[in-house]
Amino acid sequence: MTIDLEATFDAYHDGLHRYLVRLVGDPDLAADAAQEAFLRLAQRPPRSLDNLKAWLFTVGTNYAFDTLKVARRRGAILQESPDRTPVGEPAVAPDVSLERQERSRVVRNGLDKLREKERVTLLMRAERFLLSGDRGRFGHLVQLGRRRCGASAAQTRGGASAL
Repeated sequence: MTIDLEATFDAYHDGLHRYLVRLVGDPDLAADAAQEAFLRLAQRPPRSLDNLKAWLFTVGTNYAFDTLKVARRRGAILQESPDRTPVGEPAVAPDVSLERQERSRVVRNGLDKLREKERVTLLMRAERFLLSGDRGRFGHLVQLGRRRCGASAAQTRGGASAL
């Protein structure tokens, strides 16, 4: 028993989405629930395809209600103990953000001036450096990049250090 997912999606998605929007009142949650219903259909279809529409609507409804329950529980936990509220990253000041963008632009321009082999070599070494967490070797990495990439890398570093 195979399911034509495209035909099934075309036949039921709009109605399922409208139903879920009316049910939960949140178009984003409704879209997620409808998507989850079709994802589950693709991954684990029902044993019987006799009433596929009812199965999709049930899966979508259950997903939406489960998501609402989780959100309500999290809200209650945060109300009871505000000290457990997750703290996000502090907002970045506009001048700092602008400086980061400019530095990124300078580095990208410098990378664009390198030949492909030099660019790949430098980026691979930088990636290995970032993954290793060995910040002490940064100077060594820059020196190696300058030697390997010649004048273009030197110009890039010079332009970036001016920022």
